[in-house]
Amino acid sequence: MRIANRVQSIWNARLVPLMVREPLQNSARARRCLCGRHRPGLGKCGVVIPNERAHTGRSPRQGLSRMDFAGKDAAHARHPEAVATATVTRAAVHNLRLFRTIRAPRRVLQRFLSLAGCVAALLWVGSVAAQTGAPATRIKPPVPDAPQLLANSYLLQDFNSGKLLVEHNANERVEPASITKVMTAYVVFHELRSGKLKLDDQVDISEKAWRKGGSKMFIEVGDQVAVEDLLRGMVVQSGNDASIALAEAVAGSETAFASVMNGYAAQLGMRDTHFTNATGWPDEAHFTTAADLARLARAMILEFPDYYEYFAEQQFTYGGISQPNRNRLLYVGQGVDGLKTGHTESAGYCLLASAVQDDTRLISVVMGTESEQQRNEQSLELLVYGQRFYSSELVQKGATPLGRMRVWKGAEDSVSVQVEHDIYAAVPRGRVDEIRTLVRVQEPLLAPIEMGQQLGTMQVLLGDEVLLEQPLLAAAAVPQAGIMTRWWHGLRLWMGAGAADQE
Repeated sequence: MRIANRVQSIWNARLVPLMVREPLQNSARARRCLCGRHRPGLGKCGVVIPNERAHTGRSPRQGLSRMDFAGKDAAHARHPEAVATATVTRAAVHNLRLFRTIRAPRRVLQRFLSLAGCVAALLWVGSVAAQTGAPATRIKPPVPDAPQLLANSYLLQDFNSGKLLVEHNANERVEPASITKVMTAYVVFHELRSGKLKLDDQVDISEKAWRKGGSKMFIEVGDQVAVEDLLRGMVVQSGNDASIALAEAVAGSETAFASVMNGYAAQLGMRDTHFTNATGWPDEAHFTTAADLARLARAMILEFPDYYEYFAEQQFTYGGISQPNRNRLLYVGQGVDGLKTGHTESAGYCLLASAVQDDTRLISVVMGTESEQQRNEQSLELLVYGQRFYSSELVQKGATPLGRMRVWKGAEDSVSVQVEHDIYAAVPRGRVDEIRTLVRVQEPLLAPIEMGQQLGTMQVLLGDEVLLEQPLLAAAAVPQAGIMTRWWHGLRLWMGAGAADQE
């Protein structure tokens, strides 16, 4: 609006006076004389007219009418000066009319300039927003540094994927103390599943079990106690007497039972673990690592979800004596639902725990803290860190066809491929949409192909980082085709078909 007003003021102050006062000879509108027979400018008749439209008798808004010049030939002859003066006067009047004509679109001009100003402002705002707004690449939610704990060794693991989220000296050998009883329970659960032992079976209590020191369930020599009560006495009350009674019920002696424990440890991949007893009683040859204990906890929850519920019980009463679960994290929330504590003078205070929240289960191991309170606080700090900044996402269902791959020299032209188990990935929260998979199959695939045969791999990536890799298996068998089909496919392969890798 300011620009429009400025243009109008310049027009009124400078251009209008010039239009009225300047001689007509300076006007570009002077075209021909009154008689219409001479060339533009000052003709032989000596009279100049500013607008050829006035000479043709157009409307008053566009020029003078035809009647104003009636008898022009007579005027030329009798009073040439008067005619010239009259012409000048009429020209001035014409210029004023022309000015009115030009003033008519003033509002249109103002609106146009206002619109142009708005468009320019919008363009400027858009350019500033493009320069100072959000960048083209999306900002990734930051993940803080892992907590530093006051413990000899510790780790935090995603249960579904097995990925370690935090670890410190995870492969350093340590004393497991009463966390040993998790392996004792694991062996007993195998016996229950196989049917060799039943929950209501009665176990005779030996003097060795009764005499064992440390934490107790308070069973008596010669008593017969149900297997289920012994399990609760061992898991909830951490009874050493119950552990030895179960070991003797399974293997006849605690020494033989320790050998069975080591056999299962080897199958689970616990390479830095060795047991000499069923209780965790201190022994130089009795050791494990935080990483091995996480493997054991994961196997326990995966294989025995029903029996795992014993670890969540907060209290157990036997013989009139009630004892709370020594895992204090069961009382503070955060989804903690199991496993086991441990403590000896040499091992310090230890805790193997698991918690589930928002479909994400975590396993924490803290070994060698200085007090019960410290082990609880340190374990809780690990679990809260994992729950706030990581999530466990299902990437691919197991035993579900991913697609079909070309097969050569087979009775079938293609075969379905799949992964054996569900595939999960532990990713920072807010970056789930960055997960992608990459399937690699080495071609050509030649029949015969057996069901379950590995045909390639499937990688799970977060951006450019490879999170994990799983074998890609044939979902069905493909036998060889007849001799003519094999010959024809061989010829095509020789000519170059199916020679490229597939991603």
